[in-house]
Amino acid sequence: MSKAVRLAIIGVGKIVLDRHLPALAANPGFEVVALVEPRGSMLDLPCFASLAALLAAQVEVDAVVIATPPQVREGLALTALDVGLHVFLEKPPAATVGGARRLIQHCHADQTLFAAWHSREAAMVDRARQWLQGRTIAKGALRWREDARRWHPGQQWLWQPGGLGVFDPTINGLSILTSISTERFSVSRADFEVPANQHAPIAVQAILASEQGEIILDLDFRETDQQCWSIEVETKDGGRLELTDGGKTLRLDAEAPESGEDREYERLFARFAHLIASGKSDADVTPLELVADAFLVARHRSAAEFQP
Repeated sequence: MSKAVRLAIIGVGKIVLDRHLPALAANPGFEVVALVEPRGSMLDLPCFASLAALLAAQVEVDAVVIATPPQVREGLALTALDVGLHVFLEKPPAATVGGARRLIQHCHADQTLFAAWHSREAAMVDRARQWLQGRTIAKGALRWREDARRWHPGQQWLWQPGGLGVFDPTINGLSILTSISTERFSVSRADFEVPANQHAPIAVQAILASEQGEIILDLDFRETDQQCWSIEVETKDGGRLELTDGGKTLRLDAEAPESGEDREYERLFARFAHLIASGKSDADVTPLELVADAFLVARHRSAAEFQP
């Protein structure tokens, strides 16, 4: 039996407690040996205030998971890569496209850099990709509408430069779309609503265009009624695909919906282990490119002040 990968987790927030740690506990290929969290941790693991403190303590570590806010991910990942560690990055891999590309360039041949787009591991995404093979999208809609106070309470970093606002959850939908379709999309139009007291959009209407069709984006962080995480497309041959619940449920044409078990993070860490074992990286920046392009072409309108 191969030796478990010794792992340190940097940033011990809700996503780590709810998703990372349970998935890692079920994977014998990893051993969590340390945490990096300036606020400290109640978990029964060595906890350091910084990555520098962890490295100075000479804890034997093979890889790190970086689950901090995106604004500081690049610097942490560069340091980890510099000392020879494998790196797992929560989405998005960095606050900027240039930062994400620097990480790719900085990664050595014997290291693994994994940009972990967790929604690509949703239950029905593989099935949707298989169905779309050989088909061309004529039109569609990507709707990500949720209540920011319910899902991201008090997370002020979301609203600061580099925090992406409503694009932070919606980049999950973009990661699915760019995974299931081989078509290349570009942002042809974007309209942002930005709270008067914040820096990032709370709602976005945009259009993604390909050579053959377009996808309408309908994104809103103020949805207090029906939460919606869906992708609907119609193909040139008359087919229809609908992914809902963030990729957990799929309906094709007039067939009954299919659903699968939520094992996104179990699959992510299995993928990370495979990449390390095979000496490969997987650091796609396409979803982040689409968000960056939307910021570049967007028309901005001021919205009411918003406190998370």
